[in-house]
Amino acid sequence: MAIDATEVYVRHSELYNPQARECFLNEKRLDKLPNLRFTRTPEEYMALNRIVSGAIIIAGSGMCEGGRIRHHLKNHAWRRNCHILMVGFQARNTLGRRLVEGVPVVRIWNETIRVAAQVHTIGGFSAHADQNELIHWLQGFDNVADVRLVHGESSAQQVLQSEVEQQCGFRPEVMVYGESVDLIHMFDRK
Repeated sequence: MAIDATEVYVRHSELYNPQARECFLNEKRLDKLPNLRFTRTPEEYMALNRIVSGAIIIAGSGMCEGGRIRHHLKNHAWRRNCHILMVGFQARNTLGRRLVEGVPVVRIWNETIRVAAQVHTIGGFSAHADQNELIHWLQGFDNVADVRLVHGESSAQQVLQSEVEQQCGFRPEVMVYGESVDLIHMFDRK
């Protein structure tokens, strides 16, 4: 999916804001990266696990909980000469969070993997809106029927709930793990 999304961005630079368009049209294009390889097939990305050195593997998956990243971690986390760079927030009880916290071993597909790679983190990069962006977005609606907070850690949800109430004039409900909502009838009650 990330490869397809990247290709859409490359094909539609006319939709970029002026600063991004200028950057794209100058020296930052993907064709300026001659060693960049996209791997689409299982055979191609499994071949990455045979590389001993000299490679940067970029693999994304929400907090290392699924997909190709688990294959790469299983095949490389035990290697002392490897570095794992975690970009963005890692939620509690996820493989990504355990790596950031420096656990000595992880379990991937019922196999115990000793973590010898150096784990580094870069905070502040996330695909999610931050608190101010979410509040600004909510303020753009004339009528807010029902808002439920379902993502993030409990302490952050409580703060967001309070800020939304203060700045938007309504109190969103914080959902509890495992709780369900009847979306079909939710708006009938209003």
